[in-house]
Amino acid sequence: MRIPDTVNQSVFSWARSLRTTLSILLLVPFLSACGLLFVKGPAVGWEMDLDAGELETMALTQPCTSSKTLVIVDGGLAGLQAIFGAAYLSLDSWEYPDKNAYAIASFLWSGVLTAGAVVGNGRANNCRLFNATLADARRGEASSLASYEWLGTPFPVPDLVANAFDPVFGSSISNTPKH
Repeated sequence: MRIPDTVNQSVFSWARSLRTTLSILLLVPFLSACGLLFVKGPAVGWEMDLDAGELETMALTQPCTSSKTLVIVDGGLAGLQAIFGAAYLSLDSWEYPDKNAYAIASFLWSGVLTAGAVVGNGRANNCRLFNATLADARRGEASSLASYEWLGTPFPVPDLVANAFDPVFGSSISNTPKH
């Protein structure tokens, strides 16, 4: 007995759509929760009073992530998942009987993504603070000797007697009397 071609075509199209859907679903974990998986914080114990050499060793042995790109991706995906959850709740239950299950799954995944964004943000902030502490330790005593008093009051500008307009106009435009 031979199966009609329309049945074969519908089975093949269903299998193709199922394969496409599953491949997309298999990629989703790699594109989300990046703050939990890929954002690395600084080494444990970096907050202690360490010298520049120990901090540099920590930075070389366990590099950390100071970029917040993955955190922003997690935050954006969490927002989208929350919107999708609200959209699922607004569907008609007669046409979509599983809408509540989809909404719950969407809200749960939004929570996971939000947790990834919060944890990743904390790790990135700690890494930035670690890098600032390392830069201060590298400067050492030179930073404590620097004086910024010369940045005090920029006005009045000191009169330098020499004026660029003297050769052009034949007279000085400065506030000092001519000698």
